[in-house]
Amino acid sequence: MVEERSIILRHDLTVQDLKSLLNYIVERVVKPRSNALRSLNINIEENRGIITFELEKPWDCNVEIEVNNITVNVKVKPLTRMGYEYSKVLIDSVVSSVREYDGMYGKGTLYLVFTDSMEFKGMRGLGVKSKMVSKMFSGTLTYLVVSFMIITILFIFFGMLAPIILTTLYLMVLLFSDKLLLKISDWKISEDNKHVHILEIKISRAKYSSFIGKVIPKIRAIKSEIYKRAIEGKGTFKVEKAIEVLKENDVDLENSYIAVKTINVNDIVKRVAEKYNIKKPKVGIVNTIIPNAAAVGIDPKLSSIIVTSGLLALLDEKEVESVIAHELSHISNRDPFILSAIAISEYLTRMYILYPMFKTLWETIPIIALGYVGLALFMILTLARFAEARCDIEAAMVVGDSKPLASALRKIGWRKLLAEIRGKGRAWLKIDPHPPLYFRVERLERFNVKNIKPKDHLYLRSVRECLSEMFKVIASR
Repeated sequence: MVEERSIILRHDLTVQDLKSLLNYIVERVVKPRSNALRSLNINIEENRGIITFELEKPWDCNVEIEVNNITVNVKVKPLTRMGYEYSKVLIDSVVSSVREYDGMYGKGTLYLVFTDSMEFKGMRGLGVKSKMVSKMFSGTLTYLVVSFMIITILFIFFGMLAPIILTTLYLMVLLFSDKLLLKISDWKISEDNKHVHILEIKISRAKYSSFIGKVIPKIRAIKSEIYKRAIEGKGTFKVEKAIEVLKENDVDLENSYIAVKTINVNDIVKRVAEKYNIKKPKVGIVNTIIPNAAAVGIDPKLSSIIVTSGLLALLDEKEVESVIAHELSHISNRDPFILSAIAISEYLTRMYILYPMFKTLWETIPIIALGYVGLALFMILTLARFAEARCDIEAAMVVGDSKPLASALRKIGWRKLLAEIRGKGRAWLKIDPHPPLYFRVERLERFNVKNIKPKDHLYLRSVRECLSEMFKVIASR
């Protein structure tokens, strides 16, 4: 059986552009291969369109391209081994056509984010501090482990006290990691502040600069007025009221696309936590277009999770729930504490046992010492990969379906997926605490929650599946 290839692309278009985009894909992708075209169907609905076509030799594949107001989902099913090789070219062609069309007709997008109770802050990217903390606390705290090992050299001046000093500082950060993570959030989510409302405004790029020029200088006042008029009761948002406010501020909304999405983040986290039988962690929202989520805590009772507004804007509610289920799996299994304990143990063993034993050898041939540190780091990252793979399966079981998490990963990491299509073996050799994205997505799409038996050990299963795939793709290079 030949493996299917698929990818999800994000675009900056409106619902009104979908039919035109579909026609552009047909012109650029299908018609140049008309000599091999067996069938072609185009189905356009209100908020989405689907192109399906079949190609004969040498392409030998069936293709489905689904376009909605956020993404383009491309699925290529090769019928032969030659078709599999040609499918890479076909996907590249679709990606190029979507990027070209987006470049010509794409829209500038402004997201205005509200909660039931809030202070008013403009949309922004993560600052330096926020980026550092976000990286350090991503999922399993593995970036913190990496940082921990790298900065060791800075403490060489403290002699043999350096490991104790560094370990103490690390443990303090670990102990208060839940509070530190919430420090970078813009809003705290609670029973009295459950909902996140995301107002999406797409406007042509020709008018976008003028639009931003009018909105940004008075963004706080505009958001404040929208908040007063549009949010009527908990969980409701009147988009027509928001449009009124924008027009009163001389904002030209002609040919624009305006929509609102409301997500009850508090109840999603609460529901998932109950399924894991743990206390609901503290929840924060970071107002950034970067789609991401992170959870930390040495114990479920001392944990917190942050979700970015970019993630909430990009994903549907079931996908958001799946991402949160993945993050809470780390908390439920105490992955941050376990991986940190392993890293600390290795570090202290290296400094107080291995270094004195092999001091002469390591100082005479430093490459050996560096090789050992590299191997230790690789082993810790490998354990983190197994934990990530376990969390994917556990999240699918908690949600009851593996497809939403697979879809979420595709939307978040489509560029990475495109790169990994061309080099699966290289993806396994990168210094990364996560398994390659292609593996996670394909594994989730094959996974059936009904096939899990009570005695199945999910971590060991993940170890086996990760190693099997890694050895297979590296051996086939």
